[in-house]
Amino acid sequence: MDLRQLEVFINLAESLNYSKTAENLHLSQPAVSRIIQRIEGEVGVTLFYRNHREVQLTKNGKLFYDDSKSLTNSYNKALQRTRNSFNREQSNLTIGITDTPLEQAILPEMIKAFHREYPNCKIFLEGFDHNRLN
Repeated sequence: MDLRQLEVFINLAESLNYSKTAENLHLSQPAVSRIIQRIEGEVGVTLFYRNHREVQLTKNGKLFYDDSKSLTNSYNKALQRTRNSFNREQSNLTIGITDTPLEQAILPEMIKAFHREYPNCKIFLEGFDHNRLN
């Protein structure tokens, strides 16, 4: 079972409607039915009571829903935290400078070129005394 299948299960558990789940997830109704059958086969229990008029979660379906929802929330939270951390790390660049003539000649063009390539990156220049950088 993968996260996409869990997403189908969770959506159906919340909507209790195969057609709405299919529409919400841009799937066909038979595809939703097949995914739910696969999940039930893998889990080994019936997760939904179904008839022509309604869909309801079984007791086991409710247990599986609670844990699946928690699992997907944890996964999405981990993704978001990782992406946010990466974006923070990638969004700032600090360059140590000693204000030498070579830096004065080369650094402005290097910074312009870098900024063209990475326009969202903030660049900071930090001055250092070249006599203390041994």
